[in-house]
Amino acid sequence: QGVLNAVAELMPHGVHVTVLLIDIDEMAGRYVKRIATQSSIPNVEFRQGDIFRFESLIADFKPDIIEMLGFLDYLKDPLAIRMIRRIKKRLMPNGFFFTCHIHDNLERDFLYNVVNWGRDAHMLYRTAEELDELVERGGFSERLIITEPHGIHSILRAKVQ
Repeated sequence: QGVLNAVAELMPHGVHVTVLLIDIDEMAGRYVKRIATQSSIPNVEFRQGDIFRFESLIADFKPDIIEMLGFLDYLKDPLAIRMIRRIKKRLMPNGFFFTCHIHDNLERDFLYNVVNWGRDAHMLYRTAEELDELVERGGFSERLIITEPHGIHSILRAKVQ
């Protein structure tokens, strides 16, 4: 929804984009289509599929921006690095990759023991520095990382040289 909100805000300024969203959950696609229609956002496409096979899902699409939020939290370093390298190969020159990560925090025990969030999926907690290093090892030399004031989440922007 954040992507669609950003696109809706850009449209009155003459910025027109094509959005391709991928999720394994078909309900996500229905939700995306409803939000795009309600917001009168053209050029929004949803493709259902496994993110590990994203190259085949975007074979005809060469993006300037790839956003993958909340997914690296579940990938061990070697797999995450391979995924990041694959993403870099798909981006246009001067393209951007946005990702984020959750850091170890006081809510971890509550989420794990009470809500049962992260237990089955083996959620990983990395520091901002570890996230930055992961993306660097994935091939991005130009990176900017911002951590929100509570120190729980960091957002990273990486640029293709």
